[in-house]
Amino acid sequence: MTVNPQERFNPMNHVRSSIRSRRTSGRLAALAVVAGLAIAGCGSSNSSSSSTSASSGSGSSKTTTVTIGVYAGNLLSAEVAEAKGYFANHHIDAKIKTLAAGPAIVAATQSGSVDIGVGDTLAWAAAVGHGFGDLDLLEGSTMQTKALGSDEHMIAAKGITSPSQLAGKTVGYIPYPEMTVATRLWLQQHGVNPDGVKYVTISDGTQASLLQHGSAQLVEGRNAGENETISKQAGGTDFGEVFGVLPEDTINVSYFAKKSWLSANPTVADNVVAALREADNYTRTAPATDLAAIATRYAGFNYTTLEKQYPGIIKRTNWYREAPPVFTPTAIAATNEWIKEAVAQKQVTKAFDITPYLWRTATAAHVG
Repeated sequence: MTVNPQERFNPMNHVRSSIRSRRTSGRLAALAVVAGLAIAGCGSSNSSSSSTSASSGSGSSKTTTVTIGVYAGNLLSAEVAEAKGYFANHHIDAKIKTLAAGPAIVAATQSGSVDIGVGDTLAWAAAVGHGFGDLDLLEGSTMQTKALGSDEHMIAAKGITSPSQLAGKTVGYIPYPEMTVATRLWLQQHGVNPDGVKYVTISDGTQASLLQHGSAQLVEGRNAGENETISKQAGGTDFGEVFGVLPEDTINVSYFAKKSWLSANPTVADNVVAALREADNYTRTAPATDLAAIATRYAGFNYTTLEKQYPGIIKRTNWYREAPPVFTPTAIAATNEWIKEAVAQKQVTKAFDITPYLWRTATAAHVG
């Protein structure tokens, strides 16, 4: 499908008539439909947490079930926390649900299909801009810094060796706000008018085929394994990371939850964040083979197979790019700038300060 990525992201645009019942309001119904597209069978808003009784009182030994919506393609701290038992240590029975990235996870969290979501911060900001202002950020997940770098790369078709050759060509992009904004800025940074190319929406896993068949001349790879697979299969040029266009210190991926859930479960929320931070710390020091095993289990890529195809890929993967995830004043300012850029690129309706939407754990140096 050919689209104009300058058309502002709207959660309503993803509605396709999957869910027809249990509509509590016009806005909530629209988001519930979006969630239903990705998580059929995930449960209704009344069943995502089987118990919240442990939320009262610090140090409670009762276990609380918390459903967390994640996306495939990258190893996330929630997956590490579940695999290594950090959630269990904090009396959390985490149910990890893999959904479509960004907008669908925001919708699932808003509708109550999951308790906590993790996704790109711009998808959350787009929802806030459309009036869904009852989702708070409780933890940053990925901070963009030049030192840490990123495994999300722009890869061109065979024969294209310079970004300048992309003028008038077709760009295949995964349709969520962060990638749309980053792609347009990347083109602009490399001297290509972002309005002077054609855009097609694509699904993750189709990139190499699109390049091979000429359906697109530029696509995004989301991790080292995918980058090498696309480059080798399509014989194309890997132009390197795309997220270098983000403001330094931007927290571009975040965990979020409804204000009502956070207010009802403050200690549970604290425990979830404590487990996530333990997972971040583990990720920074763990052997790459251990992280590859967890990614194979959760993230949708079999690194045992990839290692056989591309020897050394496990070591080449940037497993350690998780930065300190606290929303410091610097990180808040950078993230606000990123939202402003998304407004300029017509992916978010309005710029705003994220500070009123930060749950107490988001700015706390120590939790639990």
